[in-house]
Amino acid sequence: MKLLTRIANISILSIAAMTACKDDADDIKSGIGKSKMEFDGREIDLTGGALGSGKEISGSVPQALGARIGLHNSGANKFSIYLFIPRGIDNLVGEYKYSAIHTQGTFNGYVSEFSEDGTDEITYKITAGKVSVDADEDIYKVIFDCTCEGGQKLKGYYQGKMGIIIGE
Repeated sequence: MKLLTRIANISILSIAAMTACKDDADDIKSGIGKSKMEFDGREIDLTGGALGSGKEISGSVPQALGARIGLHNSGANKFSIYLFIPRGIDNLVGEYKYSAIHTQGTFNGYVSEFSEDGTDEITYKITAGKVSVDADEDIYKVIFDCTCEGGQKLKGYYQGKMGIIIGE
């Protein structure tokens, strides 16, 4: 089941790459600007995002039904942020605090760092922090300020369109 979760998350990011990546010039024209994150002292441009619905899987056990947000960059060292919010994607606007247990107003997630060739992945579980989500028609704004289990700081924002994936 862990493999299925990874496949679902990779699907979210693949759709994001196809639907949300645009020229910087187009972003500037639309007033969106660049989206960035800082992870463990490294500043990284975020170049795409995707929004999906489905069940979060923990081990082999389906957990809460909710929204999955995937944000990524397209640099040499690839980073992805996965957030799970136990709420429907049509009602996602709000502020959320980290919790390992899914209750109203909470989120959890992780950061993945991939090698240049994409064969190696290091995963950093988020263990504290907050996330806010806003939407204006088809433009989403996600702001995050989190800490990962190794003490790494994750902070930043994404503003732009997201590919939408409906799943299980």
